[in-house]
Amino acid sequence: MKELLKPAIALMGALTYPKKMMLVSILFLVPLAVVSMLLKAELDAKIGVTAKELRGLEYIQTVRQLYQHLPQHRGMVNAFRHGAEEFESKILEKRRAIAADISVIQEMDKRYGDEFATHAQWVSIQKNWKSLERTVFNEPINDVFTAHSSLITEVYALFSQISNKSGLVLDSSVKTSFLIDTLVYRLPMVTESLGQARGMGAGIAALGSLEIKDRVRLGMKIANIESNFSLAKEGLELSFHENKGLEAELGFLLSKAREKTTSFDQLVRKEVLDAADLNVGSKHVFNEGTEAIKANYALYDALMPALTELLKERESALVDKRRMLLAMILSSMVLAAYLFLGFYYAIVNAVRH
Repeated sequence: MKELLKPAIALMGALTYPKKMMLVSILFLVPLAVVSMLLKAELDAKIGVTAKELRGLEYIQTVRQLYQHLPQHRGMVNAFRHGAEEFESKILEKRRAIAADISVIQEMDKRYGDEFATHAQWVSIQKNWKSLERTVFNEPINDVFTAHSSLITEVYALFSQISNKSGLVLDSSVKTSFLIDTLVYRLPMVTESLGQARGMGAGIAALGSLEIKDRVRLGMKIANIESNFSLAKEGLELSFHENKGLEAELGFLLSKAREKTTSFDQLVRKEVLDAADLNVGSKHVFNEGTEAIKANYALYDALMPALTELLKERESALVDKRRMLLAMILSSMVLAAYLFLGFYYAIVNAVRH
C-alpha cells in the first residue's frame, strides 16, 4: 500500500500547505461542478422543450379557426350548388370569416414560421384557397367538393407539421400525451369527417335523390365519424385517469359531443342512407351536422387551455427545480469553501503550535 502511495506522498510533500489545500479543493469541487452543470443543462433542455410545445399550441389554436370555417364553406357551397339557394348569403359571410382567419394566421406564421418550417405550406394553402374561391360556382360540383377537401387536408397537414417541429408529437408524459393526440389528430379527424358528411348529406337532401356511389361515400364518412370519435373518447378517458379533476371539468362536454355526434349519425342513416324517399330538408341536415361539429369544437376549445395549463405547470415545476438546484450548488460550494478554509487554518495553527 505504501508503495502505491509514494507518488501521492511525493506530490503532497513537494507542495506548501496552501497549495495542498487548493489541490484537494479543486479535486473535490470540479466533479461536483461538472455534475451540477450537467443537471442544470438537462433541466434547461426540458424547459426549452416545454416552452416550444407551448408555442406550437399557440400556433395550432390559431389555425383551428380556419380548419372549422373551410368545411362550413364546403358544405354551404355543396348545398347551394344542388339547389339550396338560401345558402348564398351565408357563403359570402363565411368567406369574410375565412379572410379574417388567414390574416391572423399570417401574423402567426411570421412569428413562428421559421422555427416550425411552415412558410411553404402556408403559402400553398393561401394560393389554393384563392384559386378555389374563384372557381366554386363554375367548376363541376364534385370537383369543387374534392378541392375543398384537399385544401382542408393541407390545413390538417399544417397541424401535423407544427406538432412535429414543436415537439408536441414526441411528448412522453402520460399527463399530456393523450390530450395532445386528441387535440392535434383525433378531434380534427372527427370534425372533418362530420364536415364531409354534413356537406354531402345537405347536397343529397337538396337534390332529392341518392345515387349508389354517393350512398357508399356517405356511408364511409359516417363510419369514419364513429371510428374517430371512439378513438378520441378513449384518449380523453385515459387523460381523465391521469389528471384528477379534468373529468369534472370536461366530462360534460365529452358527453355532449358524443350525444350530438350520435344524433347526426342517426339522422343521416335514417333520413338519407336508409330512407325510401328523401324528404329531409337540406338545411336541417346541414344544421344538425353543424350542431355536432360545434359540440366537438366546444370540447376542443376547452381541452386547449387545459393542456396549456398542464404544460405551463410542468414548465413552472422545472424552473423551480432548476432554481433549487442552483441554490443547492451555490450553498454547497460556499459551505465547502468555508469548511476547507477552516480545515486549512486548523492544520496551520496546529503545526505552528
